[in-house]
Amino acid sequence: LVTFTRASEATFVNSQGLIQTAANNAPRFDHNPTTGESLGLLVEESRVNSIRNNTMVGAVAGTPGTLPTNWTINRGALNQQVLGVGAVNGVNYVDLRIFGTSSTTSVTLGFEPTTQIAALSGQAWSQSGYFARIGGSAANIAYCGFGIYERTSAGSLVVANNSPVNLVNVTTFGRQQYSATLSGGATVANVQPLLILVITSGAAIDITLRIGMPQLEQGAFATSVIPTTGTAATRAA
Repeated sequence: LVTFTRASEATFVNSQGLIQTAANNAPRFDHNPTTGESLGLLVEESRVNSIRNNTMVGAVAGTPGTLPTNWTINRGALNQQVLGVGAVNGVNYVDLRIFGTSSTTSVTLGFEPTTQIAALSGQAWSQSGYFARIGGSAANIAYCGFGIYERTSAGSLVVANNSPVNLVNVTTFGRQQYSATLSGGATVANVQPLLILVITSGAAIDITLRIGMPQLEQGAFATSVIPTTGTAATRAA
């Protein structure tokens, strides 16, 4: 009934709620990840995941440990512990603990450096990813959110677009998304995807986050997960 082509692999959610990969030119029959309800044939436009490593390549457990390759963090004097990596329902994740007492008022976890992803004012970008709190507490954390930060060619901040992330219990580890239209004007040359924690200055915090398969794509809405292992990846139309 349908003539169907797609010149790349692509992911979908099967009836058991697992992310699976369909081969080139193989149709995807998507499902609600919670209920298992069939959502029918999944047809999408071409998109690029500009986050080069969303499968946790290079992460090493330890205190502080090593973040996935290309990821950066600004945590002031707070401590960091990479607890390890894993996969659940086809979602690659890293578990990251942030703890201690610091005079800093925020922690920013960058999924790319400030000048890696070229962008222009007026473009729509969407960030998505899987998040949960698996240990510690949200005490003294006033806000957790996605950041789609507009930056100059030198990496200076122009506009800090952000939206709250729900730090759900690990049993409801699920995908969340946020879209923003860049508005910083002619100086905007790059965009940076981040996870942001706003904390009470001088207060102790101890929280462990599970972060799974972050994605940044140019477009007004997030699409299916595009795995990356070191370079930006394209899902064909």
